[in-house]
Amino acid sequence: MLRYNGYDNKAMAERLGISSTRVTHLVGEYFKTGLEEYSRIKHDGNHRNMSEEEENEILTSFEKKAKSGQVMSYRLSP
Repeated sequence: MLRYNGYDNKAMAERLGISSTRVTHLVGEYFKTGLEEYSRIKHDGNHRNMSEEEENEILTSFEKKAKSGQVMSYRLSP
């Protein structure tokens, strides 16, 4: 419904927290299969690339550096 409220794929991706490529794919599937079929298909995205343990290890190291006064920066993946 975001599309009908004037959002383009990039804006929808930012709002939904997914890649614009994924939005393009989902919109294409919707137009290809129609609403009834599209809504029947269950999309279970957001597969993690690392375990929670690995994620916590990285975040803990960032937290330690931040507490010690080191400058922190990060870049979100496109």
